[in-house]
Amino acid sequence: MVGYTVYPSITGAVIGGVAGLLPDIDDNRSFAGRVFFFISWPLRHIVGHRTLFHSWIPVLLLTICALIWEGGSH
Repeated sequence: MVGYTVYPSITGAVIGGVAGLLPDIDDNRSFAGRVFFFISWPLRHIVGHRTLFHSWIPVLLLTICALIWEGGSH
């Protein structure tokens, strides 16, 4: 909902959904961690939990990538 509110399109909704799951990708007990288990374990051991992915950096990068993606599809 927040992603769509900020950027009213399907891209905004996807950004919001992914951004909501992204912070716990480094925890193998979370939904994102179980789905991306091959990323979860190395991330947890390299950067730890609640470090890199609990910041605005990944959300900003995801937003930039989505805007580039959507800009290229028009």
